[in-house]
Amino acid sequence: MTSRPLPRRTVLQGAAVACGFAGTTAVGATRAESVAIRLADGSEATGSRLWAEGATLRLDDRPLPWGDVLNATVAGPVAGDAEPSGDRGWVELTGGDRLIGTPTTFDGDAIGLERPDGTTLSLPADRVRGMRFPGAGADVGPLTKPHRLALLRDRGADDLALRSAGGRVGGELLGFDESAVRLLTAAGEIALPRADLAGLALTPDLQTPPETPAAFLSVLLADGSHLTAAELSFDETGGTAVTAAGIEVPLAAGAVRGLSAFAPTVRDAGEPSVTFAAGPAGNPPPVRNRTVTGRRAVAAGRPRPRGWGVWSGTTLTVPVPPGATAFDVNLALAAAAGELAEADAQIAVDDAVQWERSGLRAGDLVPIRVDVTNAINVSLTVLPGTLGGVQDEAFWIAPRFIIPAP
Repeated sequence: MTSRPLPRRTVLQGAAVACGFAGTTAVGATRAESVAIRLADGSEATGSRLWAEGATLRLDDRPLPWGDVLNATVAGPVAGDAEPSGDRGWVELTGGDRLIGTPTTFDGDAIGLERPDGTTLSLPADRVRGMRFPGAGADVGPLTKPHRLALLRDRGADDLALRSAGGRVGGELLGFDESAVRLLTAAGEIALPRADLAGLALTPDLQTPPETPAAFLSVLLADGSHLTAAELSFDETGGTAVTAAGIEVPLAAGAVRGLSAFAPTVRDAGEPSVTFAAGPAGNPPPVRNRTVTGRRAVAAGRPRPRGWGVWSGTTLTVPVPPGATAFDVNLALAAAAGELAEADAQIAVDDAVQWERSGLRAGDLVPIRVDVTNAINVSLTVLPGTLGGVQDEAFWIAPRFIIPAP
């Protein structure tokens, strides 16, 4: 498999984390068997210790090549799931990875990040898409909504300083520290108090997106960070993840909470063609964020893996790659308003319905696998249920094809 640049339209690419969480603790984990792994052949395995070295995961004494693994969950809390998003700071990298922490300084070349575990990183500026400063409040500033942030970038090639109270200031980012952010604007150089800003969005014109490695692990850390790891090494004492951009991230003991493996035998679903059902207000197109962070939570306290966010009344049709034998996806629903949402869903393979469910409610998380051997396409449909409406949001999460190794 050849490497290819990540599509510019994707947001938070690295959030492809296994859907195996209830609240902030991994599902199926006991004190004796705290690790649960789903394998590409449809089976599951549990154990007490998970290691990673090179292209191999090791569950206790059992070695597992990446290509045999769909995802893994490790028992333990994920920090920040119950906290307002504005209470934490983060940096988003061009490949979509998100590192939780406090952006500290920028000198024109590198951005400093202080992580919750006390380690510090120096991030090349051309690898950073944007950042949020901690303590800006849960509902202010476009950086709480990555899909809105993408629209802001279409307004020009400026860096943007985003005010906590609303609005933005464009210019060239000269530097920042703990007290002020300096911008060169059309009116000259200005200094903005950092306490007044929600965060910064950097111009995409100067960014260097990494290439997707042929095989990689998407990693959820206990502090809430998401990493696309081209290399991963850890055991019970800690370890190191190397992102696709070549950034080394040290891992503390017990830092890893979830993994999704991507290899030639586990392929991400492609971009879909879309059909809309008639609705009184019309239907917007699906949001291919490859994560649903920034939209409504798909289920309380769960990490938000990549996928498609759609309105009820939408059908996504995806071509089946040659050699694929199974299609693996998760489905969740969120209400457009209030707490009530209901929808009907089905998956068809070459127009023959292979899976369907009625009366899905908000908060449910449904893992699905259908056989696609020798199929041409697979279609995913969500329709308003008896109690639902066309503005309810549904999420097809972590859609992947399984291709047996030759």
